[in-house]
Amino acid sequence: MDWLTPTDETAAAEAIRWAAARREPLEIRGQGTKAAVGTPVKAAFGLSLTGLRGITAYDPAELVLTAAAGTPVAEIRTALSDAGQHLPFEPCDLSGLLGSEGEGTLGGLVSAGLSGARRPFAGACRDHVLGVRGIGGSGLPFRAGGQVVKNVTGFDLSKLLCGAWGTLAVLTEISLKVLPAPEAQATLILDGLEEERALSLLRQALRSPADVSGAVHLSGGDTALRLEGPPESVRWRTQGLRDLLGLPCRTLDTDASRDWWDRWQRLEPLQADPDRHIWKLSLVPTQAAAVARLLRQADPALRAAFDWGGGLLWLATSPGLDGAHLRQAIPPGSGHATLIRAPAAVRAAGGVFPPDSPAVTALCRRLKDSFDPAGLFNPGRMA
Repeated sequence: MDWLTPTDETAAAEAIRWAAARREPLEIRGQGTKAAVGTPVKAAFGLSLTGLRGITAYDPAELVLTAAAGTPVAEIRTALSDAGQHLPFEPCDLSGLLGSEGEGTLGGLVSAGLSGARRPFAGACRDHVLGVRGIGGSGLPFRAGGQVVKNVTGFDLSKLLCGAWGTLAVLTEISLKVLPAPEAQATLILDGLEEERALSLLRQALRSPADVSGAVHLSGGDTALRLEGPPESVRWRTQGLRDLLGLPCRTLDTDASRDWWDRWQRLEPLQADPDRHIWKLSLVPTQAAAVARLLRQADPALRAAFDWGGGLLWLATSPGLDGAHLRQAIPPGSGHATLIRAPAAVRAAGGVFPPDSPAVTALCRRLKDSFDPAGLFNPGRMA
């Protein structure tokens, strides 16, 4: 593939106008760390955004950071950490699962809409995107949203572009709402619980006044509950939660707790077998254990990890378990499934993303025609 490598928004717009004039589709990419997610893109040319790099504005007092789309996520994390702040939605890092290097770029993070363990408690990635600059399929730059927290003017297009996997527009700059990092944290670890019991305890903890900010169960492994805040508050709430659960458990202090959740955000428990397919299921939490149990009947070696108290289920499945069978295990109206890792031949056959209803398909088609009428950007990726 031949790559176009602009170093600023003007050059990126010129590259897109060149492609539009030739009706030449483009694969849109940052560092390519998530290129293996989705149906393989059908394009002879690529547009790399790694040249659009750097934090353009950051005022810790205003809790707003603005950076070019090609800025590495690691660079943003470092700048935030130095100011005692963080990305509240705690994006998961797919690089270990996908065999790529680094966490990728800010544009890739927002385009994928990645949110991690703190998502139910602090909001999703899209909830923290204040505004974007981008380029549509005609090659004209546009701005959506702004660079202030209280920006409520008009329809929030920036939310629409979050999670579109680069199929609607090319992002060139993004403004994010950030928050102070918790001063302290602790994690309660319960060992050896079977799934139904573990998920019941997670839901009980989430209903409690303990203000839990992480609730994970690894099948055959840890059940983890995280609490964050001022040290004295964390100590008091930790003891209250231990009393409520009434079961033997270990308590990880701040450093050990952060290490545990860092490893979980890299999804290390699912990395053991690179030949397995990885699925991400969003579910009604009370259905999660039943879905995993039903799928084990077809795939006894299936490995499951439950986040969000059961609202998010990660599965490592045998290659023989097809997507249609997996989706049939989800009760109607109770959730959906996305294939995160599989060989290119499997992804090329389709079925990576959840099937849409005819009404949603028609709406998506109208949006695509509005942003990218010639179908230049990442054609086929979300097919």
